[in-house]
Amino acid sequence: MKQLATDFNRNGFHHHQIARDGNIAIYRRERIGGKAEHYEVVRIVMRPATEIAGKAIGEREAYPPSEDWGVRGWTFLDSEGAWDKFRQLVRASEAGLSQTGHGGHSGAIAGLLIIPCVDAIDDHTW
Repeated sequence: MKQLATDFNRNGFHHHQIARDGNIAIYRRERIGGKAEHYEVVRIVMRPATEIAGKAIGEREAYPPSEDWGVRGWTFLDSEGAWDKFRQLVRASEAGLSQTGHGGHSGAIAGLLIIPCVDAIDDHTW
């Protein structure tokens, strides 16, 4: 199985993994050619082996897609918020807390309040 890279470029941003525990990771995300920086906490997604255009692609880890934001991914403007979320998800994972909803993981853990934020650079709500 191919693991998710610790450094990669996607959608005009460079992603650098600063922590990982199991399938939970924190990435520092910086605009390529700019200074906008923020953090993303993600539950790494497992993709099954498949074939695309006749080419076999093995089982692999993947960054959550945009439509899973708030479910498998969260954006923070400061590292403290990202570390808090990371620790919260790791504790929940270690405790084996049941998580239901979209794709089997809603992020709705007892006592967890998910607050959307707006990326001031891209004007996207996360």
